[in-house]
Amino acid sequence: MITILDYGAGNLQSVKNTLAAIGVEYEQVRDANSLRRATKIILPGVGHFGQIMRALDTLGVREALIERIGAGVPFLGICLGLQALFTSSEKSLRSSLLSKARPCHPVADPALMTNSAARPL
Repeated sequence: MITILDYGAGNLQSVKNTLAAIGVEYEQVRDANSLRRATKIILPGVGHFGQIMRALDTLGVREALIERIGAGVPFLGICLGLQALFTSSEKSLRSSLLSKARPCHPVADPALMTNSAARPL
């Protein structure tokens, strides 16, 4: 089952509609204990870096999310949900993001942006 982390914002309904349309079971969670049981995680995101990190801290799920990703649990961050893995943001320099081990910066590889490089997961 896929776990969708609901931090109070994000394109949640689109993710739920998509999973339902392809017949995939999911659960929507907002707490650390549920997140620690997750075997696959989706973090949809919309908004501002500082806002998502404050929301994760308010829910008390930041450490659980870091633990699960560190344990190798498959993770899909959508938009801001993926960007939250970076160590810093030019949009919110004071926000501490999820990545603690080493800098993580987006790299655009033109080969990955063509249909010829597309492959199923």
